[in-house]
Amino acid sequence: LLSFFFFFEKLLVIITRCILINAVACTEIESGEIYSNIINKFNKYSQENNLDITLKLTLFTSDNSTVSFEDYESSLEYLFQMRSQKYDLIFYDSVLSIKYSNYLLNLKEWIPEKHFDEYVNGIASQSCVYNGKWVGLPIMVDITVLYYNEEYLNKYSKEVPKTWEELIDTSKYILNEEKRFNNTNIVPYNGLFCCKNIFIYKYFKIVNISSTTLTLILLIFIYFY
Repeated sequence: LLSFFFFFEKLLVIITRCILINAVACTEIESGEIYSNIINKFNKYSQENNLDITLKLTLFTSDNSTVSFEDYESSLEYLFQMRSQKYDLIFYDSVLSIKYSNYLLNLKEWIPEKHFDEYVNGIASQSCVYNGKWVGLPIMVDITVLYYNEEYLNKYSKEVPKTWEELIDTSKYILNEEKRFNNTNIVPYNGLFCCKNIFIYKYFKIVNISSTTLTLILLIFIYFY
């Protein structure tokens, strides 16, 4: 932070060069409201408290670019490998924490210890930490919910599945039983897009690959299963 002071009689003129922090994010939501709110709130706080720090956000959305999450993921990795200083603050999916960990700072060396107190007992201690290194902090948490059809479970005296193995076994059993009654419309498991990561990590323990590759592997797995 550089400040220059000039005195003209009784008038004090201060010319200050503020710190500019460049941030980047990618979202499928056109408004990108969650990111813009964070940036605007910080800049307002900075101005009110004379921090002389400004956050500038480059936000890629479906409205202003053709960049997909896979493109964004690859672009970040390229910038990391080139040791680019284009961006100071990077928003990324926490599933990429392992992939990017070697390029990212250990935040515990830069942020007071007490700031982590609210995160150590939550999911952030798993999703934002790799090899004891805090490589990020959460700004939001996505929650995936798996619904079950109580009618079918009761009909065949089955418990609610608690593991992927139980889900597969129970689904197979109910599917086969329903086929005996010519019920060909039943879908044993209709997974959300984000569930593929959890499912594949569970059985193949694959890490450090792109979402496109994950999708391809899942499709192949389903086809031959």
